Amino acid sequence: MSGYTQRALTETDAAAYVELVRAMNEADGDEGRMAEADYLYLLNHPLGVPDLDDFTGFFDGDRLVAGGWVARSTSADPAHWMVSDGGVHPDYRGRGIGTALLRWQEALAPVIHERFHPGTRLELCSSAMDGNTGARALFAHEGYAAERWFFEMRRPEGAPEEEPRIPEGLVLETLGEQMYEPLRLVHNEVFRDHWRGTPEEEQEWGHWIGREKVRPQLSFLLRDGANGAVAGYLVSSFSEAEFAETGVRDIHFNLIGTARPYRKRGVASALIAHAVRESRRQGYQTASLGVDAENPSGALGVYESNGFECVHKFVIYNKVLREAAGGSTQSDGVSIG
Repeated sequence: MSGYTQRALTETDAAAYVELVRAMNEADGDEGRMAEADYLYLLNHPLGVPDLDDFTGFFDGDRLVAGGWVARSTSADPAHWMVSDGGVHPDYRGRGIGTALLRWQEALAPVIHERFHPGTRLELCSSAMDGNTGARALFAHEGYAAERWFFEMRRPEGAPEEEPRIPEGLVLETLGEQMYEPLRLVHNEVFRDHWRGTPEEEQEWGHWIGREKVRPQLSFLLRDGANGAVAGYLVSSFSEAEFAETGVRDIHFNLIGTARPYRKRGVASALIAHAVRESRRQGYQTASLGVDAENPSGALGVYESNGFECVHKFVIYNKVLREAAGGSTQSDGVSIG
C-alpha cells in the first residue's frame, strides 16, 4: 500500500475526521453523525493510551482518507475485551487501506494489553452495519467472526404517548449531579451479567456523563421511597450534529437499567413513558436507543412494547488475539508505517 502516509491524529484533525465519518456514514446508510466535540471526546478518552499513538489516520497528501482507534477495557475477567473502530473514505475503498488499518489495530492491541492486563486472554472486536458487505468480507478475510448483533431502535414521531405507571413504593426524580457517582455504582451492578459487561471506572464515567450532549433534565431515576435505593434509571443525550443533518430533534436514551431487586415491576417502561412525554414537551420529535439483540434482561421486548422499532442492525466482529498465560493464536502482527 504505497502512496499514503500514516500518523497519530491530534486535536487539529477534528474537522477532517468529522468529514471522514460523515462521508463513510452516508455511503454505508448510517444515520449517525459526529461533531468535533465527539471526536475530541474519543481522542481524550480516559481509556486511551496516547503515548502509544492509539488514534491513527492515513493520508493522501494532506487529505485524511482513513482513520481509527483502539481502546482498552477496565477489566480482564474473564478476558480483556478491547474495542476498535474506524473506516476508509468511500473514494478510497478497495485499495488495501482498510486491511492496513485493521492490521495496525491488531498489532497495537497486544502492546496495550501487556501494559494493563498482562498474561490474560485478549480479544479484539469491531462493528459494522449488517448490510456492509465490504466490512463483512474484510473481517472474514482477517479471521474475525460475527459474534453479536445490536439494534438501533427508534420510536416514531407519530407513536402514541403512554401514561407513565410508576410502580408502587417508588419515587420519580430528575437526575441531579449529586447522583452521578451513586448511579455509576448501580449501573456497574446492573450490567455485570450483560455480554462483555465491564465496570465503569470513576474517571471514565465522569468523562462520559459530563459530556455536553448528555441531557440531565431528560434523565430520570426511580428510587425506593423507603430506603432511597436506585431502582431504575434512564440517561439521555442529544446530538446537535445529527439534528443539523436531519432536521429531526431526536432524544437518545443511552442507558436504561433496572436494579435486580426491582425487576419485573415495570420500572423500565415507567421511565421510558415519562422520558418520552417530557421530551415531547421540550420539543423533541422522536426517541432512539441501542440494544443488544440477546440482552439477558429481555430489554428488546420491553422496547418493542413501548413503541420502538428497529431501524438499523449492527454486527460485532470478534477475534481472539492471545490466550491466557502468554499463549498466542496469531503472529505478532505488522506495524504499518
